[in-house]
Amino acid sequence: MAAKPLKTEDFDSSPLGALADSADVRYSTNGEPIVVTDKFVSSTGMNGIGSGKNNFFEFNQTVTFTFAMPISVFAIDINTFDIADGAFTAILDTGEVFASVFDSFETTLNSKGEPIPASTGQFLGFSTGTPFTSLTISGKSQDKDSTYTLDTVKYVVKEPEPEPVPAPVPLPAGLPLLLAGVAALGLVRRR
Repeated sequence: MAAKPLKTEDFDSSPLGALADSADVRYSTNGEPIVVTDKFVSSTGMNGIGSGKNNFFEFNQTVTFTFAMPISVFAIDINTFDIADGAFTAILDTGEVFASVFDSFETTLNSKGEPIPASTGQFLGFSTGTPFTSLTISGKSQDKDSTYTLDTVKYVVKEPEPEPVPAPVPLPAGLPLLLAGVAALGLVRRR
């Protein structure tokens, strides 16, 4: 079986400002519109996504990803100072829930290309046997200082199941059956 293609969106090729949906993913939030920003630490490159005039998602703001095709694997980096495992969850449209883990980003670069040692970051990643088309990320903290941005979305589109191949129907052994039938008729007629 061929390897499934991993798709990645790191927002580095997206222009700063309002985030546009792609053909594969639609983004939405319950707060101010989503923006591409370079103002905060990102796990790869310089851009991530946040919201509103401050360029970050508020502690009680959710972000929903809706995919054009069913997904079986998903991963995202979360820039936050909340270091508790499980600080963020992904709730799938199938009802499954997955939690983040604290995973400090490696040293990254700021918007001027200067290195920033990172002491922040959550990773939320999983694979599932039940494909899904939508997930919502939310923070569990009630701390108003637990704002966040998102970066480096990775996912795998679930390949359609192959059509079942019907089992071959065994053909009768034509000649031996015919000969056996003729011989049986011959025996019956002789008697």
